[in-house]
Amino acid sequence: MIIQHLKHPFHHTIIYNFFDAKALNEIKQEALSLVPTIEATEPKDVHHAQLRNTSHTLSLGLDDFFVEDRNKSKIISFTREIFNLCNQGVLHSKDNPFIGYIPTSNHDNTFLQLYKNGSSYFAHQDAAVVTMLYPIFLGKDFEGGKLTFPKHDYTPHLEDNSCLIFPSFELHALSAVTSNDEGYVRASINQRLYIR
Repeated sequence: MIIQHLKHPFHHTIIYNFFDAKALNEIKQEALSLVPTIEATEPKDVHHAQLRNTSHTLSLGLDDFFVEDRNKSKIISFTREIFNLCNQGVLHSKDNPFIGYIPTSNHDNTFLQLYKNGSSYFAHQDAAVVTMLYPIFLGKDFEGGKLTFPKHDYTPHLEDNSCLIFPSFELHALSAVTSNDEGYVRASINQRLYIR
C-alpha cells in the first residue's frame, strides 16, 4: 500500500494497491456476478437512468441490493478497511483535512459502476461529504476510462486497485472506455460518506 497526499488542485489522497490479492479477486468475482442482476433491474432514479441510457454504464446501489445483510457483499466489507486505516492512524487529517470526515461520518452508501466499450460517466457531483472511489480493472484490453475533474482540468493518476479520497462536491467525470472485449472491462466502487 502506497499513500500519496496531494494538495493541488484540491486536497485529495490516492492509495495504491489498496486491496490485497485475495480481496481484489473476490471483489472482481462479485462485480461480474452482479451483471445479470443489474441488467435486469431498472434504475431507481433519473440520475442512474441517464447513466444507463446515455452513458451506457451499469450502476447498482449495493446497500439497496444487500439490504437484508450488508456483510454479504464482499465489496462493502472490504471497503470498510478505509475506516480501519483512520482508526490506526495510517490516514490522518493533518495530511488531508477531508480525511477527518471519515471516522466522524455516521452513514455511508456504496455504489458499483460497470463499464464496457462505449461506457462513460457524465460530469456530476456526489451528494455526500467525502467520496472514496476505487477503480477496478476487470480486463486488460481497454483504453480511456480516465477520471477527470473538469473544473480544474485535472486527471489524477489512478491505477487498478487504487483508492481516491476527495471532497464529494468536486465535479468529476469518466472518459469513454474503448475496448475490443464485448464484456465489462472496468468497474468503479463509489463509497460515499455522510454526516447526519
